[in-house]
Amino acid sequence: MRYAIRILVVLAFSLASISLWALDLTPGQGAVFTQVSYPDISGGAHTSIGMIQLDLNTLRNQTGMLSGYVNVATDKGWVVRNVPVFAENVYPYSAISTAFDLGVQIGTAVTQLTAAVQYTEDLKTSFSATPATVFPVAPRNLSMGGAGVSGGGPLTTPNLTDVLFADPTNNDTYIQWDHPNAEAANNQCMPMSVANSLQYLKDTQGLNLPHEHKAGLKGDNTLVGQLDTSMNRTVPDTTNRRDPNATGVWGLQGKLTYLATNNLNGRISTTHWGVGGPDSGANNVSQTVNGVTATSTGKGSTVNFDQVRAALKEEQDCELVVSWAAGGAHAVDIVGAGVFNGQLWILEASDVDQGDDAKGAGGSGFLFHWLTKPAGSTQYEWDGNKIEQVICEKYIPPPPTETFSIFSDPAGHSCCVDVPPSTLDISLGAFAGATLSINGSASWMPLSGTIGSDGTFSLTGSGTVAGFSNVSSSFTGSVTNTGYSGKVTVGTQGELYGTPISWNVTITDPTVAARPAVRMNGFRHDYAALASDLLRLSVSMKAAAQAGPSVDWWMVTVGPAGVFYFDLAAMSWKSGLVPTYTGPLGDLPFFALPYLNLSAGTYDIYFGFDTVPNGSLDMQSATYDMVRVTVN
Repeated sequence: MRYAIRILVVLAFSLASISLWALDLTPGQGAVFTQVSYPDISGGAHTSIGMIQLDLNTLRNQTGMLSGYVNVATDKGWVVRNVPVFAENVYPYSAISTAFDLGVQIGTAVTQLTAAVQYTEDLKTSFSATPATVFPVAPRNLSMGGAGVSGGGPLTTPNLTDVLFADPTNNDTYIQWDHPNAEAANNQCMPMSVANSLQYLKDTQGLNLPHEHKAGLKGDNTLVGQLDTSMNRTVPDTTNRRDPNATGVWGLQGKLTYLATNNLNGRISTTHWGVGGPDSGANNVSQTVNGVTATSTGKGSTVNFDQVRAALKEEQDCELVVSWAAGGAHAVDIVGAGVFNGQLWILEASDVDQGDDAKGAGGSGFLFHWLTKPAGSTQYEWDGNKIEQVICEKYIPPPPTETFSIFSDPAGHSCCVDVPPSTLDISLGAFAGATLSINGSASWMPLSGTIGSDGTFSLTGSGTVAGFSNVSSSFTGSVTNTGYSGKVTVGTQGELYGTPISWNVTITDPTVAARPAVRMNGFRHDYAALASDLLRLSVSMKAAAQAGPSVDWWMVTVGPAGVFYFDLAAMSWKSGLVPTYTGPLGDLPFFALPYLNLSAGTYDIYFGFDTVPNGSLDMQSATYDMVRVTVN
């Protein structure tokens, strides 16, 4: 017994002595520093604002550590605090940036920075490392404006005094995948933020959009061009994306105009918080086009980030407008939000250099901010810049249909009791144990309850049926691949004379096809890279109602050197056209392929399946996604 106790004591001491890892980063390990200038702002050259951009592929590949936090200390103190390096299956994008105080006067060019840059496993509540490593600092021109008024960007130096990590029990993270971040024209941030958002709903939830999402301008047939038109943004020269006379615009009414014009009001539910120009969250806002009305529900004249975070978790897309302390405003897409040790944060994306169609978009425009609310203020802000408005949109899929057969009606109630309606409204939480509610035109609806971990449910409700009040009804059954199946009973507590009436009911959701996705550095459809960039492909599959049967899975690249397929056993690319795998179609939450470098050229990379599992590509039965990678 004493020997066992000694072993336990030694083990306990050994465990207590294990320390969390911490790595001091040096140049070339994924942390890149720049000094911000705003060419379109008087006095905007060589500001006191620095940016650190983390190349997450390089950082993970160089250090071998897949997630953690990055902190930076300079002679100004702890200037970068706990920038998160999320795990890839949480945050598939390849870059994340944040602003910090360079500690110089505006107009002073900075070419190098002495700093301590540490990548740690744990979040820090204090950081006092001695700056000793010299990092190069490159110039970076930014142009961020066009929400309501024109503008070039924030001049306020980031101040982290109120960024505290005081509550270790309060932590939450939610990141949305597959947000595009396309190149915007001058002062086009508002329509572009909406275009990026609507494309997100198309890619992730199946919204049918009538216009293609790519760089565009007012009057053309692109998604952003049509939104430019609907918002009536001033663009004197519609052939010049850098038109210096193009101005900004408030976007809510124009967005609703676009939805009404294209009959998307039934597929999109819009809400808004805060005040953006003429539109306040204290009121609903509507636009009617040709008899079609699209409405945004006002949720309050100040932004409630608890509600916004809840909307993000429902896979709503959200735009945010921030006003710069020195004047001007900018619209962005919210990619993620959460809390670390009680401190609220947000991740947003936009084209941060609207003065150049080759810079500022994509991963370089994904920015991380700590949110604070100054004493006495009702508005959140980041770096002294106030958050004015948030607009969120929820995709509404086509309604499910219901079929039934009479199971039991010994008392002859069918003359007077509503049958199950053919179309329904269904509200469903995202997780087991969440509320399931079903409503329709029958007098015994709505019915609500919870879904168990085994997929079974029991819904109940009461109403006036056949002239009898407080008649109890139930729907019990289980979730299926295509909807819900079970038994509806009206009059469960004997409120109708005789025995209850029951139906066998099948509720079928609109058929959702399997949805493959292939990403380069976290981005779908198109990606631009340099030959020196470290690249990372990832794929996922939502099999939906097509899950189960055997298929040929394909991962194929068509590039300058020909056709290659991905060999799953060897985890490498090989010449030829061969299935990566043959087997059942099922969900693939996230799969990252090995890092790679590509030489200059254009690469079309496909991921998907065909339903004829014969080892040959059968295009007539194929479902696939493609990303085009352009390497310069």
